[in-house]
Amino acid sequence: MPNQASKPNHDLAKLLDSLKQIVGSDHVLIESASNDLVQYVRDWRGRERGVALAVVRQARNYEQARRMLGLVEAENPLRLEDEITAGQDSGGFTGGPSGWSWVRIIEDFGAEDEEQEGLFQVTTRVYWSQSGDRRGMEETVQMLYVPENVDGKRTLKPKAL
Repeated sequence: MPNQASKPNHDLAKLLDSLKQIVGSDHVLIESASNDLVQYVRDWRGRERGVALAVVRQARNYEQARRMLGLVEAENPLRLEDEITAGQDSGGFTGGPSGWSWVRIIEDFGAEDEEQEGLFQVTTRVYWSQSGDRRGMEETVQMLYVPENVDGKRTLKPKAL
């Protein structure tokens, strides 16, 4: 049986990096000169003390939701769409926290009013499971102007050279 003490800290570093990606580095505490973990490892009576390599605090849902909204754009960028049209898209998060999903709704203001041709409202929402059957939600709403290109399409995708 291999000696556990000789096992490299590679797995621990990998775990801590994953936790930092999920809840943010501000919420993964590692004992250092500036950060004492005693308050997290002492029992409520103050008599017993345990040991912890790190403490992971829950990120507020708002903070996590803001990161997840950014992840929607990173994983599903509008700028790579062949054409921006009204509609709805949705999905989950690859490798992210469980219970989270997203919806993006695109409304074309120019469809009803030719003075607003090329103007789109993009609403992106992220949802997460809370206790019981409740679900939380955070959203961003953006106005996006997309002029027609030479092919008559409304796209943000760069033309290949």
